Amino acid sequence: MREDQGSVTVGNASLARMREEGTAILQQIRTAAAKPDPIPAGFLTVKQWSAIWGMSDKRAWVIVCQGIEAGIMERRNLRTLTGGGLRPIPYYGKPAR
Repeated sequence: MREDQGSVTVGNASLARMREEGTAILQQIRTAAAKPDPIPAGFLTVKQWSAIWGMSDKRAWVIVCQGIEAGIMERRNLRTLTGGGLRPIPYYGKPAR
């Protein structure tokens, strides 16, 4: 890199142009990463399972864990939009076969 009259050049491209291109690429990555994952049919959170089964969240979590150990259920961490932004949330459902 060398500096000529206040402009820094890298090879044939100016640093300013590289920054603009880099900023555009970064924005594309952030936009693509900000999309929530689709939730597959039959996959619910432990809180949703507990409401369906009519039991406490803790008891439902224990049963879901037993289902995972038995191979009846599987866990998928899906990016979900929450009040705090996009977060990975565990969802549980029947495994795809």
